[in-house]
Order: sequence, then C-alpha cells, then structure tokens
Amino acid sequence: MTAPAYLIQGDSLFIQEKSVFLLGKAGKPDAVSTETVRLADTELSDVLSKARNKPFFAEFQIFLFQDAEELNSKDLDLLEHYLHEPAGFSSLFFLWNEDGKDPYVKPNETSKRLAEIIKNAKGGVETAPAQGGLSAVQSF
Repeated sequence: MTAPAYLIQGDSLFIQEKSVFLLGKAGKPDAVSTETVRLADTELSDVLSKARNKPFFAEFQIFLFQDAEELNSKDLDLLEHYLHEPAGFSSLFFLWNEDGKDPYVKPNETSKRLAEIIKNAKGGVETAPAQGGLSAVQSF
C-alpha cells in the first residue's frame, strides 16, 4: 500500500525526484498519472480537490510538490484535514529543498509540522532515513 503523503527533504532535486519515482511506482500498475505542482503558482486547496477525484486515464495519481518550503499555516491546516480521510488512489509528495543549507541546521517549524501531519495521516506512516543524504517520511 502506498502512503497518502510523503515528505522528502534534501539538497538535490534530482535525487528527490528519483525517490518519488521509486516510492510512487512501487507496487502500482503501469497506469500512474503524475502531476508536478509549484505552490508558488498553485493553491494547495485546488490540488487537494483534484486528489479527491479519481483520475480519468489512470488507476493511481501522484502529485509532486517541488517547493514544499512555500507551505504556510493555512496550507498545513488544509493538508491535515485532507489526510484524515485521504483518497486511496492519490499520493502527495512534498519535496523540501535544502540546497545550500548547512546540514547541521535544525528543521524549521513549518517542516517539523508538515512531517508531524504526514506521520499522523490515516494510512500509517513512519519516519525513516532515505539514501543519498535525504531524510524522508515514508510508509512501511
């Protein structure tokens, strides 16, 4: 079973996107739809509305947020509400870019709250280190 949401943090967008490919496609049929979202240009509420609707030409859909660091408090409230009853045919991947940041700097409050919301999502997720210098919240 794929978790309803993932948080992937790291300093390489290429490695993050490869992680999404591996996690998102694992155990899924070939008919997987992927949509890349930039929160700087799109409202989270619009994407969550799409996530609640079954895709037309695929059996499963992935929404890839390339700029999770753009999330605000209102977005986190919406996400928390959605993840209480997530759609079983959608997964949300939040990429938190830490490019150029000191690896010993502690995560900020937004990234900590996002990780906590995802960990408490219906569908059971755990935190685990990912390979390649990434940290991730992922399902087991």
